[in-house]
Amino acid sequence: MGNKAVKEDEHLGKWIEYLNKRNKEWKSSSQFQKYEPKSWINLAIQTIQDFRSKQMLQSYAEDIERLLKNSDPTKYVNQLAAQIILDQTPEYGMPETIDQKESTTFKIIARSELLKDILVQYAEIFHRKYQIFFQDELLQNEIQMEERQAQYISDSTKKDIKDIRSYLSNVILGIYNLNDGVALKSLIIRMVFSKQKVNTIIMKFYNLTFKNQVAQFKQALLKVQNLTLEKLELPGHLIVPYLRIIKLLNNILDSNNPGVKYDLFKDFDRELRKDLKFIKDLNLQDLSVDNTQKIVIYCVIQTQRSDWICQLKFLRDFIGNEISYEQGQQSVWFNKVESSIEYILNY
Repeated sequence: MGNKAVKEDEHLGKWIEYLNKRNKEWKSSSQFQKYEPKSWINLAIQTIQDFRSKQMLQSYAEDIERLLKNSDPTKYVNQLAAQIILDQTPEYGMPETIDQKESTTFKIIARSELLKDILVQYAEIFHRKYQIFFQDELLQNEIQMEERQAQYISDSTKKDIKDIRSYLSNVILGIYNLNDGVALKSLIIRMVFSKQKVNTIIMKFYNLTFKNQVAQFKQALLKVQNLTLEKLELPGHLIVPYLRIIKLLNNILDSNNPGVKYDLFKDFDRELRKDLKFIKDLNLQDLSVDNTQKIVIYCVIQTQRSDWICQLKFLRDFIGNEISYEQGQQSVWFNKVESSIEYILNY
């Protein structure tokens, strides 16, 4: 499996190198006229106008539209070259497997100058819109704001993020022929929250909105701080420090990007097996639902972090319906952590 992945990466690397090499030739070709980048900008502007009619992107539409109208289309010629070669798969020997094609496409989207420019503009507008709620007098009073107002602000920011995510999805789908909506949504979330001004404001809102619940969980953690794996009745041969799982949990908390944060949950299986690698004759029963839940409860307690409440709420709000048992190992472990929080609160 590892060798296959290496070969795929080499193939993709050579293909992208080839794409860049042909890019200069395409600038002067008739193909360039057919796939003129300006048409992409017009598509993005039209999508903004459609969203405005649906009462979406009201705070951003004029600013982003101005950015797009003043853009130099030739700046996006690398993405143009990618589109040409994706549309001409047989001629240029593009890998035939869907997964590999989409993987390449996502890499190209992530490097898209057009989307990056839109996101930078969006982050600036977003920051100006919401920073008013965190002026000096509020910060000096430890942001003493009524909970219903804090909740209103939090709900408003969530709507704005979802609007921009939906807008970018529509722009991208107008350019690329993609099937994997979940992967696209995850990519856009990671790109949106890569902007420091966006995730800083968002986390302030969540810390404010869930201030009381965080304080409640902090007290609950103090009550269970001496709860051991023995008291949780984990089988004796499975009682180890679980340092890798504890480190992974801390890494999840430390990320302010919900896309990255959620991706980390897929590492639980690997890190758990590394924590248990010295146990002889480990069997499937040892990794039962009941045993792994006890391990997660213990490790959450060991983090001694009271911000689990607002962090999981933040993650669920922005990742959305993908957090379900039908969505693979990430959602399974997310739900185990969430159940652990409930266990600690009700202990």
